[in-house]
Amino acid sequence: MLKHSSLFSSQNPPDCSKARKLVCNINKGCGYGCQLHHVVYCFMIAYGTQRTLILESHNWRYAPGGWETVFLPVSNTCTDRAGASTGHWSVGLVRGGLAVHGGFLLPRKVTFVISPAQASAQGLCQAGLSLKGPIPDHQPPLTPPSRHLLLIQGEAHDKDVQVVELPIVDSLHPRPSYLPLAIPEDLAPRLHRLHGDPSVWWVSQFVKYLVRPQTWLEKEIQQTTAKLGFKHPIIG
Repeated sequence: MLKHSSLFSSQNPPDCSKARKLVCNINKGCGYGCQLHHVVYCFMIAYGTQRTLILESHNWRYAPGGWETVFLPVSNTCTDRAGASTGHWSVGLVRGGLAVHGGFLLPRKVTFVISPAQASAQGLCQAGLSLKGPIPDHQPPLTPPSRHLLLIQGEAHDKDVQVVELPIVDSLHPRPSYLPLAIPEDLAPRLHRLHGDPSVWWVSQFVKYLVRPQTWLEKEIQQTTAKLGFKHPIIG
């Protein structure tokens, strides 16, 4: 199973100045729960593209001092968005499995699987595309490969940009296939055996990492838990 050490490692690269980064601004125009969803989405994109998440949260409406005044920092060593090149998450045109602008296959060690039905629901199916069985996130098969065009966003086009600024999820179309309900290919067999809803487990790993409380908040939570007499997990 994925350990938090995996997320910690991805968020604390050996050399921040050379790390590939994904910049996410928390101040989406919505409430706390929606904004937490937004940060989780950013984190999953960062993990899927093997980038370090840089979370911009200054003047956050729920904590003007920023995310780190309430929760532990998403990184202990890499919080500077500086890099040799910066760009916005963009769209590249793909023909026959090769990107017109840059390479199509991504330099990632993590691949994801998703059912054709889920892929269709996420807007991954385009006219002329045939998705057969579980597909890797980086290259949905094209049928026939030489005749169809597919718009690919983000890493297929921006893989050589060191610092990429990510828009809100509402602006992404088509959605990258490593977003829910996809799960990592190497975890899929075990997750399907051990969990009734593998996608929920996978997303929860990112939520759990992100909302690690600062010491003062952890103390307040423990005091409130004791005061209310909670003896077991409470949901809702």
